[in-house]
Amino acid sequence: KTSTTSKITPWTWPWT
Repeated sequence: KTSTTSKITPWTWPWT
């Protein structure tokens, strides 16, 4: 996955 905020990857946002 990617480390985005919650724009496109809402599963990786807590460790952006």
